[in-house]
Amino acid sequence: MKQFSKQQIREKMDELEHWENYKPMNMASSMGRKAQINNLKATIREMVPMEAVKE
Repeated sequence: MKQFSKQQIREKMDELEHWENYKPMNMASSMGRKAQINNLKATIREMVPMEAVKE
């Protein structure tokens, strides 16, 4: 399993925050925003080891 640094995880969290605050201009943009948010959440879940979650 690949190890990720806290910095890498923090960068993904910052990117997620950006997308959550993004105001879409149309339906396609809104759908893209939702897809981006879901993708980032899945990526972050994969990056954080289970040991860190259990603590």
